[in-house]
Amino acid sequence: MSDAATLHPIVVDPRFQNRERQPGLDLLRALAIIVVVIYHAALFGFKLPGRVDRFGWIGVDLFFVLSGYLIGAQLLAPLARDQSIRLGRFFVRRALRIMPAYFVILAVYFLLPSWREYPEMSQALWKFLLSVQNIALHGGTAFSHACSLAVEDQFYSRASFSFALSL
Repeated sequence: MSDAATLHPIVVDPRFQNRERQPGLDLLRALAIIVVVIYHAALFGFKLPGRVDRFGWIGVDLFFVLSGYLIGAQLLAPLARDQSIRLGRFFVRRALRIMPAYFVILAVYFLLPSWREYPEMSQALWKFLLSVQNIALHGGTAFSHACSLAVEDQFYSRASFSFALSL
């Protein structure tokens, strides 16, 4: 241990010591899904009274906040058990959870253009493969909604390296 760690021991929030599923977060996730579905339903003509569909962005923002909290918890959980953060394991688990389905959908978008919601892809394939398709994004083009995955990927990499470097 370094002298700084001896002088200032790492205090870990007790909620992360024995992590279990948190029903409140599931409720927030469900609400975010409902808000996003209402927004997309309105795009196809299923509008609700009071223009509640215009708040779809709240669901996306809520997903980002939940992801940040949950990813932060995954990264910090080993510290609660007096273990080090294992970035390799973290990235492998994230990749195995997200990337297989993402690459299948990406292949469909690029190989079967007739299945796209819009005829034009605004970004080159390499941007989708490197998770930078949110840079210079043109909304209203095919697969433009994948920008949220790019934002999350960028957060995963920055947050994990920031946590690792700060210890």
